[in-house]
Amino acid sequence: MIKNNSDLDLSVIIPFYKEIDIIANAISSAQNQVGIEKLTFEIVIGNDSQYSTEQILNVIPPSSLSITRIATNAGARGAGNARNVAIEASRGSLLAFLDADDIWQLDKISSQIEYIRAGCNFLVGAYQYSGSSSVIYPPENIQSTIDFLKNSTIGTSTVLVTKELIGEDRFINLPSSQDTEFWARLAGKNNYQYGCTRNICAIYSPSLRTSNKLREFIRFKNVVNLFDLNFYDEMIILVRYMIRGVYNHFIKRKISPWIFRSET
Repeated sequence: MIKNNSDLDLSVIIPFYKEIDIIANAISSAQNQVGIEKLTFEIVIGNDSQYSTEQILNVIPPSSLSITRIATNAGARGAGNARNVAIEASRGSLLAFLDADDIWQLDKISSQIEYIRAGCNFLVGAYQYSGSSSVIYPPENIQSTIDFLKNSTIGTSTVLVTKELIGEDRFINLPSSQDTEFWARLAGKNNYQYGCTRNICAIYSPSLRTSNKLREFIRFKNVVNLFDLNFYDEMIILVRYMIRGVYNHFIKRKISPWIFRSET
């Protein structure tokens, strides 16, 4: 059991593709975390871009250079492999994931550490999109792959996971939704212990995300198909996904946020 922050070492995993103008914001939001002074800390960028290591280092805040390392993806391009090379290069027993176009709230890590000390090994939190007052909350409980797929409101930039839980598993380099597949696969492990906070952990940038909801649905369905579920479970998962999408992206944006304080 982890007793205090001095027992912890954290690697922040950032896949990088083309966000050269804004990655400094993500890095600063990680470096400026509060309440983690005794925690050993590093940032590992999985470089999946055409930019050189030197070009990336040139845009990183000077105060972050000593804790930042860059791992180059020499395999097939994709966010999955970019995360994988960063995981391989990481030294931490805890891995926190942050996309290069998102930012963390200052208490993101400190609000999740108590759950690690309590025995959880997969932590998530709430998130919202920049410019929106609507908050997307994670499910209260997940105990299996099917649970995860039925309630897949997990924001990857809110995930904190132990390296022990990940073990030898890695992201599949899918064209999209490789994070959804990986988190669902981890949820099927016998030692999976889920925890969540209702604190807003991350602010998402909408700039690099598709507005085509049909395309998003097809991508999600392709992930569900990888798990060889029975027809009943698959239909329940897909129907819940559609209802949740309508609620989060249409109804919730039209009605004042104070009406919707319940979990999505």
